[in-house]
Amino acid sequence: MSCKRGRIGKESIERLLRFLNELEVQLLAPVSHESLYHLAEALAVLYGTGGGVENLPTKVFIDGIECEVLYASQAPGLIAGAWQLNVRIPEFASKGEVVWRAGERESVEGVHVALQD
Repeated sequence: MSCKRGRIGKESIERLLRFLNELEVQLLAPVSHESLYHLAEALAVLYGTGGGVENLPTKVFIDGIECEVLYASQAPGLIAGAWQLNVRIPEFASKGEVVWRAGERESVEGVHVALQD
C-alpha cells in the first residue's frame, strides 16, 4: 500500500476558489486559501490489493483511529483487484500505521504512511 500526499499548487487553489465563488449556493463559512490547503493536507490516496474484485464494506484505520473513507473502489485504469482508497487522515494520527479492512479481510501488519505535522 502506498500513500500519495502533496500540496495543491497555487493555480489549482485559484481555480477551485473561482469555482466555489461561481456556485449559486450559500456557503456556511467563507472559503479561504488557508482552509483549502488544510483540507488538502488532511487527505490521503492509498492503493492496495487483496480486497477482492467485489465492493465489500471497507474501513481504513490510521494509528488505530478510523478514517472517513471518501472513495473505496477498484482503482481506475489499473488491473482487476487493485484498489484506490481516498481517506481523510485522522487529526491525531502520528505514526502512520495503516490497517485496511475489506469485509472480513485485513491488510498485513507493518504498513505505514509518512505523516507531516
